[in-house]
Amino acid sequence: MIKILHLHTDIKFIIDSKKYQHQDIYNKIIYLGDSSDEVINKLNSLGIDFEIIVKENAAISYIKELAFQFDVVVFNGLCQFNKRVFDVVKDDKITFLRLFGFEAYIRYFPLFISTLTLVKVYPIKLRNGYYSYFRSFYKRYLLKYCILAKFNKDNLFKAFSAILLFNEEEYKELNKYFKLPKLIKVPSNFVIDYSKLNPEKKNKIILGNSRSYWNNHFDVLYDITKVKQNELYEFILLFNYGDKDRYTVEIERFVENRPNLILLEEFLSFENFKKLFYDVSAVVINSYRQHALGNVFIGISYGCKIYLNTRSSTYRWLKEKGVVVYDVETLKDDLVQNNIRLSLEEMKYNLEMFDKCFMNSKENFTSSIVDFVHSKKSIN
Repeated sequence: MIKILHLHTDIKFIIDSKKYQHQDIYNKIIYLGDSSDEVINKLNSLGIDFEIIVKENAAISYIKELAFQFDVVVFNGLCQFNKRVFDVVKDDKITFLRLFGFEAYIRYFPLFISTLTLVKVYPIKLRNGYYSYFRSFYKRYLLKYCILAKFNKDNLFKAFSAILLFNEEEYKELNKYFKLPKLIKVPSNFVIDYSKLNPEKKNKIILGNSRSYWNNHFDVLYDITKVKQNELYEFILLFNYGDKDRYTVEIERFVENRPNLILLEEFLSFENFKKLFYDVSAVVINSYRQHALGNVFIGISYGCKIYLNTRSSTYRWLKEKGVVVYDVETLKDDLVQNNIRLSLEEMKYNLEMFDKCFMNSKENFTSSIVDFVHSKKSIN
């Protein structure tokens, strides 16, 4: 029996631990955060043993001692607290990193946002004098270009035993910048359900997945507002998640007095969030990095037309697997021609192609885990 300890700091992702359920694997979850009815109910629903521990110094010593009872420690995300835990267990344990992306891409973020987004995040203004102008100019210059001068790959993730990602395309992308350990591909919870397909979708388009600048909202917003027919559509910007900052203020100003650009700021339960996609014709994610996979997966399962940036590893992966996705650059023309939705046949085709991306992947995943741990133990 292999024993795996799962460390979670975000309640949204605890369901991922169910993917490790196997007759030869015992799982336990440590949720690092505050206890609440919502947290307890979600953890209870998984059918996995768990503890809730407040993120404080004493928790690091406790987890170090607890880890001796386990073969593997899975870090779901690499926040600063998890890095501290990793430092005290890495020498004695097999460690997996379930990488969600932010902790990697933030180190190279100017390469994964558009020039327009960079301008919004780091504006250059004269109103505070020339000193302020040159300081902000060189700050942006250093961010954008000096980062390219790194000749050695980043070692941030190399010390982990394995990295867990959905697909090889993102692994290849990250491997340009980081020394990476072995890849273990994560399965999806995707299940084909034709009842979610609505052939009578409305002129609604979801734009982005959060307030975050990773979405490169402005490139799309400027394009669609140039289209005379844009007023025939309702654009829903998901704005109920993420930090508020200079970038989000700029978005709020832009949509003001544009009634068909709607900021969805209300928090929705996961079930209600999914229902939002039933009437939506298209989902637009203009990220350069792999991002908003959950929204893309839901969009496909509800028969939405998916627009992605061609620089995204998600675009390349889905294209390679035969899923029909579209270049975000074609959105403007599709708005003119009212070509923003899929036919029912195209919706079904995408469901079937997407299902093949993960066919038998849970069985493969748990087998990979078991084989990997046994091989590590035999070496040691």
